[in-house]
Amino acid sequence: MLGLTYLARHWTAAEVNKAFAPSAATVNAVREWLVSTGIDHRRITVSDNRGWIAFDATVEEAEDLLGAQYHEYGHSDEDKYTLGCDS
Repeated sequence: MLGLTYLARHWTAAEVNKAFAPSAATVNAVREWLVSTGIDHRRITVSDNRGWIAFDATVEEAEDLLGAQYHEYGHSDEDKYTLGCDS
């Protein structure tokens, strides 16, 4: 268990990243899942701290991947639109 002295000091960004980053196995499992659904591995990026995995996808790919249907909704009195989805 961590001592109080250790917890009372400020952590560096590297220490925070090390303490909270997902394991390499977890990141690889997510990558493999994305690739298995048709997302090309070259479209997948992982942040330096492994806290974010990003990829480019078409709306159709996102719908298939997430089991959702996306729609664009417009406000009747304004020229504003927002996205929403049905799951």
